[in-house]
Amino acid sequence: MKPKMKEFASDTAPEVVAPAKGMVCAGLFHDNAWHRVRLNGRTAEEGRQRVIFMDYGNTDVLDIKNLRQLPEDLAQIPACSHQATLAGLKVSKGNDAAENALRNLQSLVWDRPVTAKIEAKLKGKLYVTLSNEQGQSINQHLLENGILRVNKKGVEKFGPKALLSMMDELLEFQKVAIDGHLNIWEHGNVSSGDEDEESANGRRRPNGRQQRAR
Repeated sequence: MKPKMKEFASDTAPEVVAPAKGMVCAGLFHDNAWHRVRLNGRTAEEGRQRVIFMDYGNTDVLDIKNLRQLPEDLAQIPACSHQATLAGLKVSKGNDAAENALRNLQSLVWDRPVTAKIEAKLKGKLYVTLSNEQGQSINQHLLENGILRVNKKGVEKFGPKALLSMMDELLEFQKVAIDGHLNIWEHGNVSSGDEDEESANGRRRPNGRQQRAR
């Protein structure tokens, strides 16, 4: 897609006059290059649109003046990026846990060869297990080090049901972090009334010392 967009003549392409949610057009990124974007609705600020760079997956807010109409042949090419989530996993509640999870995941996958195994698909979203170049599961690493937690109740309630067969194994990985009081399991429990799948093994320790991911 990059070579095709490099040939895109932005100086002669018509401006987007009537932006509408879902429209595919060209958007000017911070690198001063034009990329395909899908409009995701206007902001409260006049003349600005939320967009997703459909071939990369990142989102931004752009001024309408930085949008251009795309030729039909470019607009119809399927997106190169796909919405995905780690199969059966979720971030524990709290900003610190979310930021720590993001930092850890970035350190494991950013600018590195990664393999994604699609475990299930639901409503356009892919549920994946990531593995590094050595074939080691990144999902497993994040669970065993208390960075993420198992989303058993969410899977049971909302699906995809194909992930249910993975739950026992994922809970075993999570148990390593619970027993070691790692990161989100520092105090042996995650504070949330409906997040109790970690009690599957019925064990709790009163206090613990936080340990960082290996």
